[in-house]
Amino acid sequence: HLLPRHRFLDIAVGRAEGRLLGGVVLAGLSDEVYLTFDPEKDRVIELDGDYGHMIIEVKDGSWRVREVECPNHICEKMGWKTVEDLDPITCVPNDIVIMVVNDAE
Repeated sequence: HLLPRHRFLDIAVGRAEGRLLGGVVLAGLSDEVYLTFDPEKDRVIELDGDYGHMIIEVKDGSWRVREVECPNHICEKMGWKTVEDLDPITCVPNDIVIMVVNDAE
């Protein structure tokens, strides 16, 4: 199902004093958090960004942008990511960044 951009979902990620404890966060470039997800729980996330539709696949502790509506598809070409990866998946046309948030942040 589609997730509206303004709705925050905290899925299987702990919170303490407003900080995320572990997990992966799907955020806008304007620092608006769309949702967080547990990379150990397989799922498909569908949402609409500023430019178009995006499908994110989460499987076996990894995630990727499976499909996206945008002019260049760079985020799709970034492939699978894990919590060990330091670089986020970024889709500038859709104003979406998928990044790891850990206890130290």
